[in-house]
Amino acid sequence: MTEKLIYELPEDKVAKIINSIPSNWRWVDGFLIAPKKLYEEGKIAENTRLKISRFYSIKPTIIGYNDAPFEEEAERKEGLIAPKLTDILLKGKLFSSIHFDEAGFETAEYNIDTVKELAIGFIQKGYKGWIRGYSGYRNNNKYDNPEKLCISNSHTEESFDNPAMPPHIELEWDKEYGGKRENLSKIINTIEKFGLKELQLQEA
Repeated sequence: MTEKLIYELPEDKVAKIINSIPSNWRWVDGFLIAPKKLYEEGKIAENTRLKISRFYSIKPTIIGYNDAPFEEEAERKEGLIAPKLTDILLKGKLFSSIHFDEAGFETAEYNIDTVKELAIGFIQKGYKGWIRGYSGYRNNNKYDNPEKLCISNSHTEESFDNPAMPPHIELEWDKEYGGKRENLSKIINTIEKFGLKELQLQEA
């Protein structure tokens, strides 16, 4: 049985909530997209994505992808293309998007704290999107998860119960897999410290 708490997510609290993910959690999924402002300032290597994934031997990988600024991302076309390596390596530009795919899973080099630092750093530069932290798993299935934190200020996240929700935080614990509310106490304490408003799940 899954239980859930949902809270508002003010823009200036996103990084602090991510930082409250416990260091002993197992991995992070997420997708962060550069905003139009950074494109207009000439700071983005267009269509050049950083991917940190359990499935790429835990090493950061640069791929080319048909990205669009966050404000236009809902209309993005799918497809791989050549990444602009010279923009990144020689001109010091930023990635058009960041994809965390089970990042931090059973690796010392890119552990949860490193993933959190990267996510917070890009968010502080203006990137928007969603982040999910997972405490563990059962039966070799990532979705048989005791506790989970979902953070979204994105229009592209479709896996939450209601993608039409405003920017928000979701905390879940599943008793079937040993999840407990008290195991989320560090995150809940951070939320309560900021006095964030609890939301009700809205109908789609």
